[in-house]
Amino acid sequence: MTTEARPFCLTAQDKQKYIEQIETIDLSTKQDILEKVPSKLNLLSEKKDINVFEAEVLEGVSILYSLLKTRPEINEMVQKKIIFALNYFVESKDEVPDSYEGIGFMDDAAVVLWIIEDIQFKYQQYFDA
Repeated sequence: MTTEARPFCLTAQDKQKYIEQIETIDLSTKQDILEKVPSKLNLLSEKKDINVFEAEVLEGVSILYSLLKTRPEINEMVQKKIIFALNYFVESKDEVPDSYEGIGFMDDAAVVLWIIEDIQFKYQQYFDA
């Protein structure tokens, strides 16, 4: 995933709001979220013309989904962050609704990239093969 400048960035206020939401996540929702992700990924990947935001979301969500599915040793806070990002992707009506053609996944891309960068910075071992 690229980290170059984006037209949509999370503000410090956005991040604080999301961190508060992350802290309240119940890990018992993990399986439910994991079951919802593949169908939404498939719908998005089947689009004819995927834009840069959609491509970033596809890549990032795939990474996070795989981490959550295959790395049971991931600590609880990282699991909560991943669940938050995956749930944000699954929900159609978020900050910028997915139905807004061309820009609907802009916010999803920002959230997913933020979570990936945060995890990589603090827990690089989860990304090592």
